[in-house]
Amino acid sequence: MSVDLNISALVGTAVSLATLPLDYSKVQAQIRYMNHHVETSRPLLFAREAVSVNGLTGVFVGASTMGAKSFFYSLLRAGIFIPMNTSSASKDRYNTTTTAARTLFSGFASAVAAFILTPLDVVLVRQQTDNLLSTPRGYKGLIDGLQKASLPNASLLYTAATMNALKWGVYASTMMSVYDYFSEFWPRVQGQFFMNKPLTVISASLLATALSLPFDNIKSKLQHQTTDFYKSGADCFRKTCTREGFMGLYVGYWHYFARSSVMGISSIYLIDSLRAYSHGD
Repeated sequence: MSVDLNISALVGTAVSLATLPLDYSKVQAQIRYMNHHVETSRPLLFAREAVSVNGLTGVFVGASTMGAKSFFYSLLRAGIFIPMNTSSASKDRYNTTTTAARTLFSGFASAVAAFILTPLDVVLVRQQTDNLLSTPRGYKGLIDGLQKASLPNASLLYTAATMNALKWGVYASTMMSVYDYFSEFWPRVQGQFFMNKPLTVISASLLATALSLPFDNIKSKLQHQTTDFYKSGADCFRKTCTREGFMGLYVGYWHYFARSSVMGISSIYLIDSLRAYSHGD
């Protein structure tokens, strides 16, 4: 692996772990609000509750699983995206790739990587929501979780794999296209300004999270449930809209958006700094 790819994977993993409390809060709210088990969805309240009971580690449940998922996702996605992008650029007289092509490549690479790593996602969601079950699953870690989640059939590790792939495919393709647009828009509107990159990430995150959250919401419910109440992604969508209203699909949105923005901004500056350092610039 190249130095740049190693840096991207390590930074992505570190930032994912640092922002894990936001993901924990979102998932807790999605499951607690499911079928109106609680009157209102309050992610911040659920995070405070976890801290009061278990200390700061309460909002870092599943940290090892998140770390593994983020690291391998970065490598897999890059391993698919980079060859596709390089091949496309080699066929262009200016050795460039259009935004439309990169959007397609990014969405495809992210969807495939997410689909492959769905078992890690299943374990993570169940670790984060184990406290909500009358009979906890008791996953003691990633390996133990994978072993237990595969019983009685290994195919159960791929619960909601399609929703997971759709979530990341939509998220990544939207981030790519919108980021490209606003990376030119903000400098054109206000000139060179140190906040241009953060504003670009925030603008892209605003739409990417809005389009991908319904898939994430359905995925979380399917992966958490211990029965067959939700028969499929389509059935979960229908029941969620019926019981919780359409906005039930958007529970935890602001935490999801905040995490996406923080991760994007932090990753850009950290990766740029580390790459410059590694190359002696």
